[in-house]
Amino acid sequence: MSGKSGTFPGFCNFLIWNYAGPPEPLGLVAVARPDVLELLIDHGLDVTERNAFGKTALMAAAQEGQEQAVELLLKAGAALNAVTEVDVSRLPSKLRHTFRTALMYAADQGNPAVMERLLERGADPTLPDSQGLRAIHYYLGEGPTPGREGNRDLALVERLSGIQPSATH
Repeated sequence: MSGKSGTFPGFCNFLIWNYAGPPEPLGLVAVARPDVLELLIDHGLDVTERNAFGKTALMAAAQEGQEQAVELLLKAGAALNAVTEVDVSRLPSKLRHTFRTALMYAADQGNPAVMERLLERGADPTLPDSQGLRAIHYYLGEGPTPGREGNRDLALVERLSGIQPSATH
């Protein structure tokens, strides 16, 4: 790494301000570069490592819409339904939603491809965060991030809400 600004486009998007002080786990910052992530996994990266508030590399990859990184992490054994865990009294007021899953992070960003991949692998859309919200709430813009514009995929809304599509006669 040359240290020059812009060496890894988007790399800083993955650096999360850490409330406890120690640096972010390498997996969280490597999701921006699936080629580097794959190399790290091949050399023993702990894909279950968490940052100070419990965020995993899978959650970061889902949040950033990194489909390839999501798949690499799942194949390497990342915990699909892991939740963020932290003492919220240490957080700024805007970060009051804990117990978030990778599916919630993908839904919050409105990323259908990543949500579908997580659901296909067995992500549980019924898990609530610390405020009682589920992935469906995040997808519909009712989560901690202000509502998003645009259409929503009805089939995905049904999957996230637990509604089974009716059979066509």
